[in-house]
Amino acid sequence: MIALILVLGAVVGSFLNLLIHRVPRREDICFKRSYCPCCTHALGPLQLIPVVSFCAQKGRCVWCQNPISKRYVWVELATSVLFGFCWLNFGASLMTLKLVMFFSAMIALFAIDLKESLLPDAFTLPLIISGLGLGLWEYRFFDSLEGMLVGYVSYYSVGFLAKLYYKKDAIGGGDLKLGAAIGAFWGFHIAVESVYLSFVVGGLAGVLLLVFKLKKKTDAVPFGPAMIMACGISVMWGEPIWNYFF
Repeated sequence: MIALILVLGAVVGSFLNLLIHRVPRREDICFKRSYCPCCTHALGPLQLIPVVSFCAQKGRCVWCQNPISKRYVWVELATSVLFGFCWLNFGASLMTLKLVMFFSAMIALFAIDLKESLLPDAFTLPLIISGLGLGLWEYRFFDSLEGMLVGYVSYYSVGFLAKLYYKKDAIGGGDLKLGAAIGAFWGFHIAVESVYLSFVVGGLAGVLLLVFKLKKKTDAVPFGPAMIMACGISVMWGEPIWNYFF
């Protein structure tokens, strides 16, 4: 069974790759065939096998021989691991469905923000709505509502103060909606922890980027990945973190 779950995760990861490429470009995601981003040649069934096709083609397009981004295989592997982890720990449960649905979207948002510096409404707004819906289903609607407000208002306040001090935008609208989505899905405690940890993770990442000279002090760095990693830490180890600090 676990093998089937891992394969299913890789297939979902393949679909996430399609969304990562097409959603920022507003391309059709339902009826247009998959194609090579370099030569636009339509892909055949053998080129659509998750992970395997990338390895078999040695990371290059069959037709134009241009290199295929390693992001494709990493997204498929990450989604496969996510599915396997959730199944092994929670089995066939609502928690598994909740984790898989939420963090599959987070994997896509992570990749999009790194590449495009964008957190599309096509992901964040449905997450907010579904998070509030799950809160209603689980009889904790007000906790979801509080989490949504904490996530949005906290990042908005930081962005507002940063703009007053630095005279430029530090937190984008997509970051605000992602913060609201995290709070709506996981409630007040996770929202508070995620906000705090996102600045810790973002600060550490910024220091490393400067130390290894991958970025300059004046360069903009997407904040979404730090928020997503902070959310993952909070969801996995939220209770002991909360108990330790509060």
